[in-house]
Amino acid sequence: MIYLLITVLCYTICTISDKYSISKYRITPSEFTFLISASSCIFMVPAFFFTRNYFELSLNSFLTIALLSIDKIVEFSTSAAVLKKLSGFETKAWLGTAMFLSYFSDITFFHVDFSLLKLLCIFIVCGCLVAMVKDGKNEGKNRYKGIGLILILYILSKYFYGIIIKIGSDSISPTISVYAALLVVTVIFWFKVKPAELLKEKRGGTGIVFLTRIPNALGLVCENLLIGISLTMYSMEQPVILALLLFYSFIRRENTSKLSMVSGIICLIAVFAFKLV
Repeated sequence: MIYLLITVLCYTICTISDKYSISKYRITPSEFTFLISASSCIFMVPAFFFTRNYFELSLNSFLTIALLSIDKIVEFSTSAAVLKKLSGFETKAWLGTAMFLSYFSDITFFHVDFSLLKLLCIFIVCGCLVAMVKDGKNEGKNRYKGIGLILILYILSKYFYGIIIKIGSDSISPTISVYAALLVVTVIFWFKVKPAELLKEKRGGTGIVFLTRIPNALGLVCENLLIGISLTMYSMEQPVILALLLFYSFIRRENTSKLSMVSGIICLIAVFAFKLV
């Protein structure tokens, strides 16, 4: 239980901090991508001591690293654009659709049993997301304007991340493949964002994004320990994070309309139900 609490607290802090730094300090998608990848390369090192690591010198290993590098560039860049307009809760709620895509993939390719109750939960969550979009358009300042394609790419990047890890796991461990991909992304964006100028112009935002990778790394370690103890507890990670972000959004009055509040609560219940049935 303690590992679950630490994991969800760490990841919730990361989401809130990233939202704050992007909104307040106007961190661009390219800058955000560089800062996350570079800082993760430093703070991910302890994870090697808590995971089983292996590497096979093969085409599959290098292809996995290459695909993960592309995937991480898309994920980090689009997440910055999405967090700039949407709340942390809305962002995580939309990522729930990646979980549903993974479920249908498991049914198609890995012979997981189909469940009508899970399908009902999926329809409920999708209905709540549509309601949030409709509510956003009625506010005068449309939160969803111009981010439709970006949001789709963000969701797909999270979906394909799991597939790439799963396919490549025969020849390279997840920790090594992710770490190698982050190194590649760091090198690519080092020449694009000019770190010295970034530190000088946006010192506050840079520091927040960089230091936020500390709880992120701690969350990663606890997450791996949690997986080894109980897959049931691990499956509750995202719903609990979603609950904390919804509570935070109510405190901050980020989405105060009745439609947003009701949709958020129903969405949260449906995600919990999807994990439990």
